[in-house]
Amino acid sequence: MKCRIRVAWGWGLMSVLAGPTLAEAVEPAQAPEPNPLVERVLNDPLTDPAELARMRVFHGRFAENSLMTPWVRQPGLAAEVALAQWRLDDPALTARPVARAEAALRRGEPDTTIELLTGTLAALDTATPDELHARVLLANAHETLHDVPAAVDLLDPIRGLLIREQLADAGRLTHAAEAILTLARLQGRPGDDYQLALDLLRRAREANPLDWRPRLVEGRLLAEKDNRGDGAEALGEVLTLNPAQAEAWYELGRLNVESFNFDGGASVTARLRELTPDHPLAALLETRSLIHQKDPRPVLAADSSLNALIERYPTHREALALKAAAAAIAYEPDLLADTLAEIDRLSPGTPLGHLEVGLALSHARQYPQAEHHLRQAISRQPNDANPRVALGLLLMQAGTLEQAHAELALATALDPFNRYAGNSLTLVEELLGWETIETDHFVVRYKPGVDAALAADLPDLLESLYTDVTAEFAHEPSVKTQIDLMPDEQYFGVRIAGLPEIWTIAAATGPVIAMTPPRDGPHQRGTFDVANVLRHEFVHTVNLSQTNNRIPHWFTEACAVSVELTGRTFETQRLLAAALAADDLFGLDEINWAFVRPKKPTDRGLAYAQANWMLEYIELRFGWEAVLDMLDRYREGQGDRPTLEAVAGMTAEAFMDDFKAWAYDQVVAWGLDEASDPADAPANPGRLRAVATLALDTGDLPTAIAALERLDAVETFSGAFAHQLAGLHAQQGDLARAAYYAERALHREPYNADYRTNAATLSLRAGKADDALRHLAALTILEPTQSIHHVRLAAMRHRQGDLEGADAAARAARGIDPDAPVSTFLKPND
Repeated sequence: MKCRIRVAWGWGLMSVLAGPTLAEAVEPAQAPEPNPLVERVLNDPLTDPAELARMRVFHGRFAENSLMTPWVRQPGLAAEVALAQWRLDDPALTARPVARAEAALRRGEPDTTIELLTGTLAALDTATPDELHARVLLANAHETLHDVPAAVDLLDPIRGLLIREQLADAGRLTHAAEAILTLARLQGRPGDDYQLALDLLRRAREANPLDWRPRLVEGRLLAEKDNRGDGAEALGEVLTLNPAQAEAWYELGRLNVESFNFDGGASVTARLRELTPDHPLAALLETRSLIHQKDPRPVLAADSSLNALIERYPTHREALALKAAAAAIAYEPDLLADTLAEIDRLSPGTPLGHLEVGLALSHARQYPQAEHHLRQAISRQPNDANPRVALGLLLMQAGTLEQAHAELALATALDPFNRYAGNSLTLVEELLGWETIETDHFVVRYKPGVDAALAADLPDLLESLYTDVTAEFAHEPSVKTQIDLMPDEQYFGVRIAGLPEIWTIAAATGPVIAMTPPRDGPHQRGTFDVANVLRHEFVHTVNLSQTNNRIPHWFTEACAVSVELTGRTFETQRLLAAALAADDLFGLDEINWAFVRPKKPTDRGLAYAQANWMLEYIELRFGWEAVLDMLDRYREGQGDRPTLEAVAGMTAEAFMDDFKAWAYDQVVAWGLDEASDPADAPANPGRLRAVATLALDTGDLPTAIAALERLDAVETFSGAFAHQLAGLHAQQGDLARAAYYAERALHREPYNADYRTNAATLSLRAGKADDALRHLAALTILEPTQSIHHVRLAAMRHRQGDLEGADAAARAARGIDPDAPVSTFLKPND
């Protein structure tokens, strides 16, 4: 049995996402406050009763007392109520052909829609809003069947209508905007058409501020362009005008799910089912949430809401596409192939199934498979920017920047308004022009400038941690790992998520590790331990590689924390002790969720700490080989519970009980149980500082060094302890140890010129000439106008026989100070 007990606690995030099942009871989402003008009109006693009934239906006021009127029982209004409530098989729909045709399309029966509407279209110049809507529905039906030419033929004349006539009716304007947006997607010309559609929707809102339809189209459009904030605002406005508008709820639910707010998505699902118990959109939203959580088994279960929807509407293409996506991430290739074949049978050549599968696999970081399906979707509808955007972002995460650039350039040409694509294209163009340093196992990429000082530190550091980590986990990635040193948090956010807002400092996406620089200032995240963070993130890279990206979030974080250089801090010990005492430790089914969507401020920190604690217990109880066995099982596609139960030989519940009993003994050993005083705990930093101060005052250097080394071991932000230790070791004549701590100070504060100067001096005294040279070169970058740095660099290079480099440094010194003493290092002029 291999013994390698080491606990740690630190930074890092791998964006592997998980969450709770949607079977848990949740409160339905509440509609926003109703629009006061709508309320005033609906409660006006002077409003004509027939008009009042129509308005109540249009604004989703389906309270029982408002429906029991003779006007609502009119066939036309009864059909509208059935459609609004998504009662798609209601006989009342027969009273209105357009409503009946729309219901058929919602059921996944485009052939029925075409049969009902073909031959009924009115001339465009005289078309009513309903007749224009019918034309859009008919085109959508043809697009669903992947008959793109027929769809274009139906919609293209609307361009001419907009040229000939200044539309004024809100309904006609909205349906015209829908037509333009569909044409943009089908014909690959969204730039001008996007602006035209927005103008039409603006005019529709001005024509009738109480019409929710323009805001619904606008909300969908903004969300599609990844302008989620404005999209959510528009959709929320729809619900102030019509609290029963199911499509607005669904789109808001998708925004929640795609932002990893699965509780919010579940509350929207509950709201939809409150509107209609077997609401099709509720089944679709619930399915999307489970797929986004990478929990496909409930989706594929025989009694799932998705399978119930497919049983009711067997030709529902979106439902089938989601089933294919679930099969893909559940690693069921036969079911995936059969489901995609069924979609192709229904709509030959449609990109829908491959797009949903590609998106799901991309989110699960199954890069090669995702790329295959996204390219299939592109080949089937080359004018649609969406699969190209997804592919470009995937290729960025996979580290193939040249290919990513090609796809993002095509995507932004088709859709210049997609924020993710635009941000990512700008960044990838920069990245391709940055400097690189290549080692045996890594490629470091950095923006020219001050970050060159840190970049030069990384090769030796990376190769050292490569040896440690790959030996620890008995696995070496098949490709070099790319380290992208981003200039600030906004660059980092775009690199990882396509947007400039993200909370962490470093992330691994598989073969790529991106990180912010460890420095203070505008748009910076502050200092941190670079060596520690890189070890943490590289473990993610190794674990993802060895499990084919199938490792649960808690386990990869546990593994990553276990190899960090820092020990478990006193604050972390207290956090764990308090959670154990209050019975607030996460269950096995909860801990993954806590990383991604914490419910309390302490949840994310507790999740990291507890995951590492659980791994420590597994290693002590079953040996390190059990950890490697778990990684093997994850690679084979085994789930979290089966893997843990197979390795531990007990149920997950018994494992957690055993773990907690062991954990209590740990808390006692830390001196943090209820009977102990935390002030006396061995790891209390206040106690250690007091010991160090007293020892220094009395000249007891060994005791002071021991206390400071324990403090430095858990320090992740400041180089002060390490800098102090470097001086104390030098004072005792241990130059090798002094140089080591001088380097450790720079791991936390690599842009600190004083620490650099100290490290250069101690490295030189310790006989580490190459390290001294690196630090002197860094000083010329950090303080380029200080001639002394260039003088010293010239002297060091000359000493090592680098006459060209010495000459360059000497000339730089003379450029700053014409009297700089560098004559010895200048080459004679030819």
